[in-house]
Amino acid sequence: MIKLVIESLGFPSALAGKPNALLGVAAGQIGAVKSLEALRSVCSHVGAIVLPGPVSVANVRAVFDDDGSIRDEKIEARIRSRRPGKVMGLQLLIEAETNDR
Repeated sequence: MIKLVIESLGFPSALAGKPNALLGVAAGQIGAVKSLEALRSVCSHVGAIVLPGPVSVANVRAVFDDDGSIRDEKIEARIRSRRPGKVMGLQLLIEAETNDR
């Protein structure tokens, strides 16, 4: 479904040239690894800059409690490492490189 949404953003895509951090959750043991691989491919195809290190959360029901709080500190740290400040820094670097051309 998300593939259809991304591909329907028009051409050139609204995601083109913009950094994208990927996060996937799943109830199973391997998490959303396969879904994230497919999503990375779609995002790259439309020209998005896919940041390295996608976060895949396995056993989502055990990781998050009923109100959505994260129980696992390691996973919370991985998710927070994708904070907007890092992404904005990359965006500024990309813009500077584009302007130099």
